[in-house]
Amino acid sequence: MTATTTAQATQERMRQRERAREKERVLRDMDKSWRALMDSVRGIPESLMSEPGVSGQWSVKDILAHIAAWDRETTRVVMQILRGDEPEWPIHDQKFNDLNYEADKNLPVNEARNRALSAHKALVEMLDGKSEVRAAWLRGATYDHYPEHIEDILRWRRANPLVPNPDTARSAGAAAQQDTPSVGSAHANVPTPETAEPPRVPLR
Repeated sequence: MTATTTAQATQERMRQRERAREKERVLRDMDKSWRALMDSVRGIPESLMSEPGVSGQWSVKDILAHIAAWDRETTRVVMQILRGDEPEWPIHDQKFNDLNYEADKNLPVNEARNRALSAHKALVEMLDGKSEVRAAWLRGATYDHYPEHIEDILRWRRANPLVPNPDTARSAGAAAQQDTPSVGSAHANVPTPETAEPPRVPLR
């Protein structure tokens, strides 16, 4: 093996290690933010999940449906990136939000919750099966997005005397982890492009 070939092989191993580290960081950050989101809604009576005014006119139920819509969209766009296609995020984020709100505003609470859980689980499992996961593909639509709504929900909870204190609810549910998808499955060796346009931050 020539010195040039050896150097190239070394560089490739370094790139692979860095890709693995970035993927681990992204999945960890997503998991942490998702758990915080689930903690923020834990203990809210179902009768209050549809009460408007949590985030603008949205209720907690509407926020869960909104999160589900963005997780589904993120899965779709990342799959485009993985195929080597030009990523096609919504042309106008607020229009995307408004259209999904109109489509989902009459969902039962359980359906909105289940959609959020299913969409997130599908996104995590898809990412976990890839050899490369970039923060630029995901940050704005996932782990930088969830905290915006966590803040809204916790602010609403603290101002609403009919809702259990969020800090008490989080402590009581600290051991309940079944809502959070696992990110521990094996990685598939799927090639991905070196660059991709990062998503815009979803508006509320």
